[in-house]
Amino acid sequence: MWQRVTNYAQRREVVRLVSDRIHVPPAIVFIAMLMVLLIMILRGIGSYYMVLFLLFVYPAYMTFKSLKGGKPELLLRFGKYWVVLGFTAFVYSFTGWLLKMLPFYGILKCTAAYVVVRGDAAGAVSLYDNVVLPLMSQYESFIDSKLEALQKGVEESQRDLSEFSGKAPSPKEGQKATAAGGTSPKDKTQ
Repeated sequence: MWQRVTNYAQRREVVRLVSDRIHVPPAIVFIAMLMVLLIMILRGIGSYYMVLFLLFVYPAYMTFKSLKGGKPELLLRFGKYWVVLGFTAFVYSFTGWLLKMLPFYGILKCTAAYVVVRGDAAGAVSLYDNVVLPLMSQYESFIDSKLEALQKGVEESQRDLSEFSGKAPSPKEGQKATAAGGTSPKDKTQ
């Protein structure tokens, strides 16, 4: 077991860098880093930033790399990831208050974020294929009809607003009439 920890620690560049700097074996540095991270998560200090990095910064950078490098398989994987993230964020907005009551919530949240994002992205791809895709496919026509109705409502509101604003003089037009010797709307009321 100790040999596996040592081998793993030696493959991590950050651990090697710190180990060389302070002249402590990489396995000890790795365990110390894990302990500090665990304490930070338990105290509530580090879980927010770790989850922020795992859920947004790393996937955004990998999506950037896949777009820049033209890697369609990586882009598909991270496309599925972003759909899963949007879906879970929506569900979390309703259930977050309940989940925060769980003991060791910070550790659970960090673990879930790691599983969803990890290198092979098996978590996000599996969640997409087994949960999100069937659920969204089942309600796709309903969602599309509601989005279409919402879009029509927005367009009608924009049209009504533009018609309304087209009938009333703008504040600049009122200032021009006053400067040219005309009466302002304030003068008419007095």
